[in-house]
Amino acid sequence: MTPKEALNQLTARFETMRTSNATLKDGSPRVWTLAVTPVLPSEWPPKPGMVWVRYAYAHGQELQLADGVRVAKPWAVMVLHGGGATATLEQTSGVLEGLAIQGVRPLGPSEQRVAATADAAERIAPTLTTLSALPSSSAKPLNDMKAYYRLWLGTSGVIAEHLRAQHLAFFAWVASS
Repeated sequence: MTPKEALNQLTARFETMRTSNATLKDGSPRVWTLAVTPVLPSEWPPKPGMVWVRYAYAHGQELQLADGVRVAKPWAVMVLHGGGATATLEQTSGVLEGLAIQGVRPLGPSEQRVAATADAAERIAPTLTTLSALPSSSAKPLNDMKAYYRLWLGTSGVIAEHLRAQHLAFFAWVASS
C-alpha cells in the first residue's frame, strides 16, 4: 500500500481503539488524539535499501491537566519500503496505554517558524527515505529538516525518550551541530 493509504488505515484503526479507551481507570474522561512520529530511520548512518518507520501513538486530554497531555505508548508501526514508495502496517497493541505526561508550552517565535515547516518536513520525507549515506552538512533542505527534528524531539520528549533506544544514533546526529 502507499504511505497515504497506510495513514488512512491508521486513522480508521485509531478511531476503533479510541472509542473503546475513552475513560481512565478512575472513570474521568479522556479525549485521545492520533499522533504519528515523523519518519525515523531503522539505522544510522543510512545505508542502501534500509527502511524508515513512523510510530502511531496518541495524546490524551484530561480535565485535570492544564499544561500537559498524557502520551500513550506506540500502538502501531508503519514501515516504509523502497524509498518510501510503499508501506506496511503492524499493529502492536489493540489498546491505548498511557506512558507519561508530556508538558506543553507556547512555542517561541523561532520555534513557530520551524513548526511552520511541518508540511515541508512531510514533503522532504520521501527524500530522506532514499538516503544511502550521511547527508552533506551544507544541504539546506536537510539542515531545515534537522531543525524540524530538533523541535520535535524538544516538544515530544516523552515519546522520543520511549523510542530513543531504537534510534539512538539518529537522535544523536539530530542533536549535533
